[in-house]
Amino acid sequence: MKFAGASNSGGIFSDMSIHDIDLVRWFTNKEVSRVWAMGKNAAYPELDKVNELETGAAMMQLEDKTMAILVAGRNAAHGYHVETELIGTKGMLRIAAVPEKNLVTVFNENGAVRPTSQNFPERFREAFKNEMQEFVTCIKEKRQPDVSAYDGLQSTKVAIACQQSVDTNQLVDLETKVHA
Repeated sequence: MKFAGASNSGGIFSDMSIHDIDLVRWFTNKEVSRVWAMGKNAAYPELDKVNELETGAAMMQLEDKTMAILVAGRNAAHGYHVETELIGTKGMLRIAAVPEKNLVTVFNENGAVRPTSQNFPERFREAFKNEMQEFVTCIKEKRQPDVSAYDGLQSTKVAIACQQSVDTNQLVDLETKVHA
C-alpha cells in the first residue's frame, strides 16, 4: 500500500498483473484485443486520492475470442497469494490454488495452519534463479531468448488499456497485429 500511495506506480495492472498478462499471451499464443476493467478501494479509500486501486479486475478478450480474467489485490492478510487457473474444453489446470510456503502444516490452538510466502522474492525465488540461468545459457550458446522486448511491450499495452478502462469505465479495444 505504501508503494501505491507514494509513487506514480503505473496502476495495479502494471504493478501486479503484468506477469499474468504475460502468461495469458504465452499460454494462448494470442494477442489481447479488448479489455474491460474495474476496481475498488475498500480497506484503503485514501488510494482514491492518488488514482490507485487496492483491488482490480479485468476481463480480456483475445483475438480468437478466448477469454481471460485477472484479479489483483494489494493486500492479502494471509500472505503473498498468486494463482493461475486454465479452463479448457477437456479439463482444467490450477497452479498454486492454495498458497503455501512449503509443505508444512502446523497443527496448534489455531487449528491447521499452512504458512504462506510473505513477498514475491520468497514466492518466486526458484523462478528467478531459472530466469538467470536461462539468460546465462543464451549468452553461452549465442542464441536469443524465446521472450523478446516485443512481448514486454505487448503486455505493457494491455496493462495500460486495463487502467484506461478503469479510468473511463469503458471497454478498450487494442490494435492487434500478428508478429513474426
